[in-house]
Amino acid sequence: ASVAHATHAAGLAFIATVDFAETLALAAKIGADAIKVCSGDVNHTDWIAEVARAGLPVMLDTGLATLGEIEWAVEVCLAAGNNRLCIHANPSGYPGRLESINLGLLTTLRQLFPEFPSGFSDHNIGRDMDVAAVALGAAMVEKTLTGDRRQAGPEHMFSLEPDEAAGFVHAIRDLEIA
Repeated sequence: ASVAHATHAAGLAFIATVDFAETLALAAKIGADAIKVCSGDVNHTDWIAEVARAGLPVMLDTGLATLGEIEWAVEVCLAAGNNRLCIHANPSGYPGRLESINLGLLTTLRQLFPEFPSGFSDHNIGRDMDVAAVALGAAMVEKTLTGDRRQAGPEHMFSLEPDEAAGFVHAIRDLEIA
């Protein structure tokens, strides 16, 4: 529970991306606030149903999914008894190319699923696309943090370092005020 405690103490939600029943159980046990289904699993309906049945809010990444696949994933969550969803537009690739971002999907998601908030999972360097996503109505943004962008691994290169995190939050809060 120390991960969840530290996250909450920092004023953040603890969202776990899980890929197996064991990691789902662990995330629930240590106090995850929500479970994220990565875009690669958006059409893995058995897995989505299992995640939904855990009873935590579900963050559903869309990636390259078609609108039909997104609708089906939402239906699977609802059929499993979970209506606590946030549907995330997110680019493909690490880092995402500007051409793959499709911020217009946020508007489409709000039109198709007005009962659920839409979010933006960012895989891009900097914060501009996150601020733009909030301006277009994203109820939440997901941006990864790293201690050092030079570390090996697929997400470090576009993650925020500690000295950038406060500026990121302030930019979004300023936009919300404006």
